[in-house]
Formats: sequence, C-alpha cells, structure tokens
Amino acid sequence: MIAFDLQEQILDKLNTLIVVLNTDGSAEYISSSVDRLLGYTPEQLMGDNWWTKTRPSHSEALEIKQTILESLNRRRQAAHHFEHELRTAQGGRKWIRWSVSYLDGEQIVGIGHDITDKKLAEQKLQKMYAEIADRN
Repeated sequence: MIAFDLQEQILDKLNTLIVVLNTDGSAEYISSSVDRLLGYTPEQLMGDNWWTKTRPSHSEALEIKQTILESLNRRRQAAHHFEHELRTAQGGRKWIRWSVSYLDGEQIVGIGHDITDKKLAEQKLQKMYAEIADRN
C-alpha cells in the first residue's frame, strides 16, 4: 500500500489526472489529484458523474462520452490524444491534454495533464494577432 500512496503523491505533484473507465464509459477509478485540479473528490465523480459534473450541460456530457467511446472502439490498439475543457467544482474551466488507450479489454485509461496556462496564453496571443490584423 505504501507504493500506491507514493504513486498518488507523485501524480498529484505533476498535475496529472488518471481516470479509468469501463467499456460503458463509467468511471471506476479517479486519482486523488482531481481534488486539486478540479475541486472534486474522486468519489463525487465516480460512475457517470465523471461526464455530467465536469461538463457544462447534460446533453454535452452525453455527446462527448459517446464520441470518445466510439473513437476508442474503432481503434482499440491506438492511443488517442486530445485536449478538452472541463468544468471545475467552483464553475471555472480547466484545459486538460489527454492520452487515452485501452488498459485491457475491459477498461479504458485516460492520463490527463493540466494545460490551462498554455491554453490561456494561446488565446491571449490569438487575440493580440487579431487586434494587429484589424489595425492593419
């Protein structure tokens, strides 16, 4: 059990989030770093709460869940990489860069890194470029 605690501490320091889903998309494991990153306890996001609490609306949650599961089912062997915005418990937004693949035939593992600062800097830069283009 000591090794598991050490792993959780390391993940927490690295701004890394681990989510394990079953093939139906229900969350079976969420690393404790979710508390610091999104403001939820792992228990609050288990099952389908992973989708509904971290998305702005129930319909968007269902759509994203379906899209991700379909994509993974088409290419079970390949890892998938994408960026996605999640809602925090306080109503804020966090951008997460995901690497998602099948852990075995019955589970999907997602490893996410907080890239919010990078995304905000990109958006600021795009806004500055647009303002310069408007001036010219």
